[in-house]
Amino acid sequence: MGRRFNMSNKQNVLAERVAQFVLNCNECELRELTVATVAEAFRVDRSHLSREFSANIGCTLCRFILKEKMFRAATVLSESSAISILELSDKLGFFSPNHFSRIFKESFGILPSKYREYRKQV
Repeated sequence: MGRRFNMSNKQNVLAERVAQFVLNCNECELRELTVATVAEAFRVDRSHLSREFSANIGCTLCRFILKEKMFRAATVLSESSAISILELSDKLGFFSPNHFSRIFKESFGILPSKYREYRKQV
């Protein structure tokens, strides 16, 4: 799961700026990030932003934010065994560690704890 995106239409600067905004968020910002908060930050209508983003990036903004959270989770799991799954799920703004684990498994095909074990061996 990469962090890069392809612009299907280079004319849409808004979608590109929003994607870069999401990719450059710090941990605290990412934790609270939603389509509504991004729309507010860019001072655009949420529905308009969602349509423009989907049309130009190729996935919904909600999915894009989730992919970024999963990318960061995988990075943390690869680099540190000090943070628990509970702490990581909270840090990324998930409702529960079970919800986080389910989304992680859907994204990578493996539970976060198993991913961490696998990355230690590599």
